[in-house]
Amino acid sequence: MKHITRDKRKRGFTILELIVAIFIVITGLVAAASLMTYSISAVIIGKSQIIATSLAQEGLEVVRNIRDNNWHCIADPDCTDSTNWNDGLGEGDWEVEYDSLKDDLSTYTGRLLKLYDGFYQYTSGDETHETRFYRKITIADISANEIKVVSEVTFSERNKSYSVSAENRLYDWK
Repeated sequence: MKHITRDKRKRGFTILELIVAIFIVITGLVAAASLMTYSISAVIIGKSQIIATSLAQEGLEVVRNIRDNNWHCIADPDCTDSTNWNDGLGEGDWEVEYDSLKDDLSTYTGRLLKLYDGFYQYTSGDETHETRFYRKITIADISANEIKVVSEVTFSERNKSYSVSAENRLYDWK
């Protein structure tokens, strides 16, 4: 009878080595998946912050445009709309939207901005066009020749609130 012996060179993995190898592979896969999830979330939040920054800047620009239009109207003898550089720029919290026909301040009501036809606005579009961005313009009189304008845009992403704020001082320097 022939005795069968195992060749030590042809030995396979033990169950313990197999469990350790599987644990290492699974740990690596979980770490990679977590990193990808975090990276995607960071990109989404970054995109929203860029949009919010642009919306805050746009709010300041619209208020500046109202002041500039007041100056043009004061200089135009045919214009009867404005007599002061800061007409329409009273103290308080306001909503503002860019409109190529008119720039106007409305009392702040906490409405979501809508993205319609390439523009962020309140009036056009329906609830399917609502974004997650709120914009509030706060105007404070500093003196007879100076106002402070703060444009704040807030949004929520992954159940966390974010805010972007921009400030500008407008003067009656003409």
